[in-house]
Amino acid sequence: MSSDSITALPPGDPLDQDDPRLVVSVAHVAAALTLSRQSVYRLLDKGLLDSRYIEGRRVVPVHALREYVQNLPSERAS
Repeated sequence: MSSDSITALPPGDPLDQDDPRLVVSVAHVAAALTLSRQSVYRLLDKGLLDSRYIEGRRVVPVHALREYVQNLPSERAS
């Protein structure tokens, strides 16, 4: 398996309001947040980001991802 097939993500942005998906993969969340998958799993394990299991696969509801991003502290000017 090539590294391209591992990192290739389906088109679309889960933070786009017009995206029809209800859930996204951990890899997709990592790409959307520009984090590693390991960092996303830490957020999930700490309960900072909600997830569900579908047929043994861990997924994140899009509404939970949007809520997480909306609740992040805003950058403050110094």
